Amino acid sequence: MIQIKRNLIFSLEKRKKDGVLITENTPIRLRINFGGSRLDIQSGYRIDNSKWNQDKEQVKNGAFNKLGQSSASINSRLLELKVTIQDLFHEYESQDKIPTKEQIRQAVNELKNKGKVNIKKSDKNSFFEIFDQFVNESSRLNNWSIATKNKFAVIKNHLTNFNPQLKFEDFDESGLTDYLIHLRKEKKMRNSTIKKQLGFIKWFLRWSFEKKHHNNDAYQSFRPKIKDANKTVIFLTEEEKAKLLNYEIPSTKKYLERVRDILFFTCYTGLRYSDVQKTAILSHPQRIKVSIARRMKLSHLQRAKVSH
Repeated sequence: MIQIKRNLIFSLEKRKKDGVLITENTPIRLRINFGGSRLDIQSGYRIDNSKWNQDKEQVKNGAFNKLGQSSASINSRLLELKVTIQDLFHEYESQDKIPTKEQIRQAVNELKNKGKVNIKKSDKNSFFEIFDQFVNESSRLNNWSIATKNKFAVIKNHLTNFNPQLKFEDFDESGLTDYLIHLRKEKKMRNSTIKKQLGFIKWFLRWSFEKKHHNNDAYQSFRPKIKDANKTVIFLTEEEKAKLLNYEIPSTKKYLERVRDILFFTCYTGLRYSDVQKTAILSHPQRIKVSIARRMKLSHLQRAKVSH
C-alpha cells in the first residue's frame, strides 16, 4: 500500500480591495498539498480575521460570523471536511492510487450536499409573498415604526417595477447589478441611496436564505464599488445670520420669533430639529439636557447666550 504525502491547512483567504487587505467576512479556505499538486477548497464559511485562530486553524471560541453562525458550528463543519478528505486519501492509498483534483472536489461537493434541504420551486408570486412575510416578522420582532414599514413598502414597489415576475434565482451577480442600474437610471437615485437599497435587499435575501426559501447565496459575495458623491454643505454666512437676527418680525407674526430661536439653537449646537424637540432644561444654569432616543444616550450642552 502506498503512502500519499499530504498537508491539509485551513486559513483565511488574502484578498485586497483598493490595495488594502480585507479583514472582515473573509472566506475560510482549505489548502491541500499532495503528490506535488495543490488544490484550494472553499469551506463555504466566512469569518472576520480578528475571530480566527491560525495556530489552531479554527474560529475562536464564542465567535460568530456575519450570518450568525457560531464557532462551534463552523469548526464542526471544518473538522468534518478535513476528515472526509483524509478518509478519501486512505481509501485511495489502500488501492495504491492517488486521487485526482476532480475526485477530491466531488467528495467535497457530496459532503456539502449531505442533508441539504430541497428547495421547492417558487411560483411567480412566491418572491413577493415571502417578502411580505419578511416585513411582517421583522416589524414585530424589531418593533418597526410606521415610517420603516412605509420604507419597505416603497422597496417592494421598486422590486415590482424592476420585474413583476421576480424569482430568487434572478438575483445572481448579474441580476443584482441590473437592479442597481435600474435604481440609478429609472429611479434617479444617488449612489448613497443605492447603497442603502442594496443593504435592504441583502438583508431580505439573507433572511430568506436562512429560512430555506431558496439556495441562492450570490448576495454574500456581491460587493460592488459604489462611490459616494461629495455632499453639498448648506450653511448660513455671518452676513445672513446677522440679517436674520436683526430682522424685525411683525407684531402679527410673533410666533416666528420662536422659530428663529430654534433655528439659531440648532446652528450653534449642531442638533437636528427632531433632537431639539426632545430637549429638556435642567435646574443647572449652565447646562441643557438632550435625550436622543434613537441613539439611546444623553448629552449635556453648555448654555450659550446669543445676543440679538
